[in-house]
Amino acid sequence: MIYIIQAGDDGPLKIGRAANPQQRLAELQHGSPAPLQLRATLPGGRTEERALCARFAAHRLHGEWFAPAAELLDWVQRQAPAGA
Repeated sequence: MIYIIQAGDDGPLKIGRAANPQQRLAELQHGSPAPLQLRATLPGGRTEERALCARFAAHRLHGEWFAPAAELLDWVQRQAPAGA
């Protein structure tokens, strides 16, 4: 499953994949000074994750973390609600 996690209300977003996005959120939260929020989940695996990372590459900050650019935020908002 693909997940989008955001640091705070307006911080960077992480595009990743995990069998259990809620568990992954908890793991990431353990090492993050900012509160993290699961913004969206959608079906997919490695191929779909890589395609999303490539699609938003212009906004990449580091690794799988992306700046909260309008293009990315709009896309996230159109996805299934987190946990759906």
